[in-house]
Formats: sequence, C-alpha cells, structure tokens
Amino acid sequence: TWADHNFSDLDLWVLLPGGRKVGFTDQDAGIATLDRDDRGALGDVYQQGPGAPGVIPVNKETTVIRAIVPGRYAVNVYHFDHPGEADLGIPEKDPAPDPVRVKLTKLNPRLEELASRTVTLGKVGTQGTAFCFDLETDGRVTNVDTSCDTPFVAGGEQPAGAGT
Repeated sequence: TWADHNFSDLDLWVLLPGGRKVGFTDQDAGIATLDRDDRGALGDVYQQGPGAPGVIPVNKETTVIRAIVPGRYAVNVYHFDHPGEADLGIPEKDPAPDPVRVKLTKLNPRLEELASRTVTLGKVGTQGTAFCFDLETDGRVTNVDTSCDTPFVAGGEQPAGAGT
C-alpha cells in the first residue's frame, strides 16, 4: 500500500523460485497471481454525478501465492509511472512517491503477519526490495530477510507503449 490520493503508479513484483516473476506484465504465474494492478490515479477517477468527478483514494496491490512451492522468494516494489494530475483534472502535487508499506501475510490456518517493511522509492524507474523469504515444503515461511537487495524488475518488462 502507499498513501491515499498519491497518483504514482507503483508495482508489486514477486520473484518466484526458478526465476519466474509475478507483476503487472505477468499477473498469473499459476502458483501466484497479482490480484489487482493499482495504477495510482489511472482508473481511480469516476463520475459521481453530472460534472462531479470522484477519486478512489486507496492505493493497494496484492499478490497471492496459491500453492506451496518450496524455495526462495523476493518481493520488490517498482516506481513505474507518475501521471500529471493536471491531465486528470486534479491539482498538481509533488511526483515523488510516498513510502510503500509491504506486508507478508499468511492466511491459513489463521491470519498472521510474518514481515512488514517500508520501502521508499525515488524517481520513475527505481525499485526496492521489501524482503526475501524461504517457503518450506510444509508451508512454513523461514529466513525472512528485510535487508536483502535483489533488484529484478527491468525497464524492458514494461508493456508496449508504456514509458517511464
């Protein structure tokens, strides 16, 4: 998650064992899915009534790992884009993104937060690793490392026509 009403397009990426990545250009890797690609302000503006635009203020992306595949995982946040608020009819703000809060949460058999870290990104095109962890064959999460630095999102992974 990042600050409500922040218009930066930040992306959550997960590097799976074996090297496959889950993120906005590959949202379903079979064992893991990006449930929503939140694009900051893009797609968050709607019409409340005649001439009255509304904004969905919440910025949140969620990736779900749906199978136990043992190995090392890395979780990164990438600053993909920052649209001009003037183009959206919203007063311009500082384009630097707010800190991003990344949580690792286990859902079964009960809800349990395993790790949490704030990552602060710079300009468009920067990324930061929130944490790395191991998933064991019995489903336990071990070796959570909030100091790992594993950059793996490349600018070439952007969809055609997208720019930074």
